[in-house]
Amino acid sequence: MRFRERLREVEPIYVARSLSGLAIDPRAIQLRRELAAVVPAQVALALRRNGTEAAWELREKILKEAPDEVLMSLRGLDTERAWEIREKKAKEKHYPALLESLGGIDSDIAWAFRERLGEEYLPWVLLSLSEVYGEKAWRWRNEHIGRAPKIVIKTLGRSDDQRAWELRDRAKFLAKEVLDSIAGLDSSRAWALRHELKDKWPNTTVSSLGAGNQSERAWKFRWEQMERNSDNLLLVKHVVKACLRANAPDEEELEEEGLDDELT
Repeated sequence: MRFRERLREVEPIYVARSLSGLAIDPRAIQLRRELAAVVPAQVALALRRNGTEAAWELREKILKEAPDEVLMSLRGLDTERAWEIREKKAKEKHYPALLESLGGIDSDIAWAFRERLGEEYLPWVLLSLSEVYGEKAWRWRNEHIGRAPKIVIKTLGRSDDQRAWELRDRAKFLAKEVLDSIAGLDSSRAWALRHELKDKWPNTTVSSLGAGNQSERAWKFRWEQMERNSDNLLLVKHVVKACLRANAPDEEELEEEGLDDELT
């Protein structure tokens, strides 16, 4: 927080972003309030999944200046206040951001929006299936895996459901995201997929191990891939990260959240 205070005037965008996840820290709440007039969009994005009263007050304050980002901040929030904002912005046709906010929501009203917008905004509708694992979500994934394999696979997370593995099998030579979807998994299926794709996407197979996997099997795989792809700097980067974790085993692996670049 001392660094944030020092940098708030010269780097307000990055300071605002860094407040993500600090839902109840009083210093973070106050700093968000102060930065809302300067970088409202970034403050809104830092409110993702935040359902506190302070977060709702900020959303109402910056909704006009940053409507899309406020909608994105509602991801996973299936509450009356969240739907009031969605319904209001739907009338203004903020559809991509609205659909992003439906991630993790399997309710009837969420599906009404998906079905209504499915033809014109299909990529965003499919992305909204992230963290949604009901029967209807699986039907949509199966229906569109051939048309949009990368997007569909991105919605699987690390699911170990049989249906997830069937989709991975259908898309494994089309989208390296199948390897991202098994990041950290140590099952026999995950290993079989890594070996099957180790020549096609060498650095992604290594990254799919997760830096925290310090098993003998994982290190044997990393060194073999290094020997086979000695000029692949991305692969080297993932091996170095694993080395760092070996020296700091208690450090948590950080994952980037959000769908900012899902469609690039």
